Amino acid sequence: MALLGATSALPARTFTVALRTDAPLDQRGESGASFQPRPLVDVDCVLASDVAPAGVESWNLAVVHTPGTLELIRVGFDGTDLERQLGPPGAPGGGPNGFASIEIVDPELTGRPTGFIVSAVFPDVAFELPPDGAVVVRATYRGTHPEVIEESTSEARVDVAPRIVGKTGPVETEIVHLGRSVMPRVRPLVFTLRTLPTCNAGVALSVRAPGSVDVTERRELRTRVRPAGAIRIEADVVLTVDVEGDEGPQGWSISVRHDADPLELDSVTVAGTDVGALFPRSFNRTEIIDVDGPAGRKAGLVSVVILSFDPFDPSVALPPAGSFSIARASYVLRPGDVPSGVVVTGDIWFEDGLQGENQGLPVENIVTLRGESERACRKSPLHVEVSVEDFSPRPRARFLRADVSGDGRVNVSDAVWLLRALFRNVVVLACDAAADANADLAVDVSDAIFLLGFLFQRAPRPPSPFPACGDDPVESNPIPCAAGCEDP
Repeated sequence: MALLGATSALPARTFTVALRTDAPLDQRGESGASFQPRPLVDVDCVLASDVAPAGVESWNLAVVHTPGTLELIRVGFDGTDLERQLGPPGAPGGGPNGFASIEIVDPELTGRPTGFIVSAVFPDVAFELPPDGAVVVRATYRGTHPEVIEESTSEARVDVAPRIVGKTGPVETEIVHLGRSVMPRVRPLVFTLRTLPTCNAGVALSVRAPGSVDVTERRELRTRVRPAGAIRIEADVVLTVDVEGDEGPQGWSISVRHDADPLELDSVTVAGTDVGALFPRSFNRTEIIDVDGPAGRKAGLVSVVILSFDPFDPSVALPPAGSFSIARASYVLRPGDVPSGVVVTGDIWFEDGLQGENQGLPVENIVTLRGESERACRKSPLHVEVSVEDFSPRPRARFLRADVSGDGRVNVSDAVWLLRALFRNVVVLACDAAADANADLAVDVSDAIFLLGFLFQRAPRPPSPFPACGDDPVESNPIPCAAGCEDP
């Protein structure tokens, strides 16, 4: 029997946050294509309870989405049940019945948010959830298929995360009901994306130079140049194919840009490449072009090659598998007034849309196979890093071996000077290499013993340079010589 006035535990309520849209959840399209039937997708965030009506005093909801595939365009309360509950607002997001706010989450400050936080507080009158739930926020996303090089299936999600980091710190998803914090159940919105490539996985383009190596999605070349010097970089555009059938590419067009500072394009040709022997029987238009380069410097190249005008004639075509150099460009890199120790970088990459002087249309990176235009799924640029260094051999000072004191003579005072430098630290060696009396590439007490043996016990004489001032016979001698001697 329950006692009057006793407090019994209230049954726990279960709250659910569901993400809903009227857009088709199964999306099929090409690589990089927009969602259908329209690119913009409206998503409602619906808050509901297992027992209705239910009063809610406040909430924080951390709504996240798949970046890249989904792009947050806008988010707000317009037309939602929350807007109607707040009443005529006295301030944006607030009214006599409560207050609500939205914080866009962009941790990398890229302008491409990864989510948002929607918060609401009802200090006087709780927010009543109707039986079918309430729309508390509405977001619009732009949906785009991912870039793929083969047919693939993936997912794009709008979800509610348990925790997210906002501008003022971590924020946890929670709903406050009767003074209790409750973690809601979540029903995410999941798009299934079936994406078809718009490129041919058996075709690849790359820019290569002698000494360059393959790194993730690009080639890299590291070299060095003297201050105010210049270095020439010979780069090949390489077409790699692995396609079915007995014949390969019948033609192609390439459009290649580069950083006009510090790279200067000096020449471009097909001569000397793997396809150079096929000319002049085939059509070839290869040229350097201007792309707003600084000080009139060229900033790109285009090459249009047609090996065969008959799409069904395999007599003039590249093999269906292999790598072939199809253009050769010569670049000059001049670091200018950059001091020694600085690394200068530049890039050479494929970019559709460059146009030659007498070409009617911009050039795209296209390869012709069996009369059809195919795009390369992989286009690997060349990244150049040049270290500005003064790597020319440095002239070494001439010295007289065993002349430790630097007075131009070899006598007992040199042995004393060396011992004082080694054990008393009261004198400084002007030329350490001269103090290496026995030429064992080390300066220590054995040099003093060697010198005393030569002076007083008829021991072997010091090695060259001796008995006159001369050059060090060891070019890579690690022992320095700050101040040597001069010939008399």
